[in-house]
Amino acid sequence: MKVMGIKVSCKGVRYAILESPTCSNVVFCNQNDNRLIFPKDLTKDSEKLVWFFDEFIRLLGMYSDISQVIIKVPESGRAESKASRLSHYLDAMVLLGVEKHNPHVVCQGVQYRTLHTRSADVRDFVCSKGITKTARYWDSAMGDALAAALWGLEKL
Repeated sequence: MKVMGIKVSCKGVRYAILESPTCSNVVFCNQNDNRLIFPKDLTKDSEKLVWFFDEFIRLLGMYSDISQVIIKVPESGRAESKASRLSHYLDAMVLLGVEKHNPHVVCQGVQYRTLHTRSADVRDFVCSKGITKTARYWDSAMGDALAAALWGLEKL
């Protein structure tokens, strides 16, 4: 079974698809293609939402054997901003896309306390689980997506 981990931001979306063919082996299925960056000509939030929804549906079609989508959601208690509102809208697009997908895919959100790590440590945390760094754009957002997918694999 495959699990998709997602971390959204106002700049784009990072996603990781992990598969565990055996109990001790985890395969990072999309190591070279793992980010969706908004086209520069999309200036309104509504345009970004439509574009992202279409891209997310495309990804679900490409990886039709995904059984779970785990979203790394923002921590509670943060101040509201224009950027955080867009992130919340993007999380909602993931939920909508999963709900419309056939066959049904389970979707849930997780925070750092559930993942047993924190933002400053998430990249090291993922590497300690045997996942290799991406060749490019290795950042905490990618770490968040990978940590979410790892958590989903553990719960299967």
